[in-house]
Amino acid sequence: MRITRSSVETMAGPENWFTGAVYVNAVAAPGDGSRVSASSVHFTPGARVFFEPGEEHWHGASPDRFMTHLAMLQVDEEGTSAAWGEHVTDEEYTSHSG
Repeated sequence: MRITRSSVETMAGPENWFTGAVYVNAVAAPGDGSRVSASSVHFTPGARVFFEPGEEHWHGASPDRFMTHLAMLQVDEEGTSAAWGEHVTDEEYTSHSG
């Protein structure tokens, strides 16, 4: 595993992965024989994401609080870390966040 330096810039989460404002900081990247990737993912209030690591589930912030998710993943041979599903709708979000 290669630990990234703190000078790596925070990136905005891609719109095709997330609903709402989400920011990602790289913590570790695959390299030197390791396939581990780690990121600190910061969700602003109401932001959310949906993906499959074997079973469908999603992560998201409550309507009035920030949430940070530490994602530690093993990438496959092509460098893929997750299979991303459809965005969580406002109706799905509000039915689970109350």
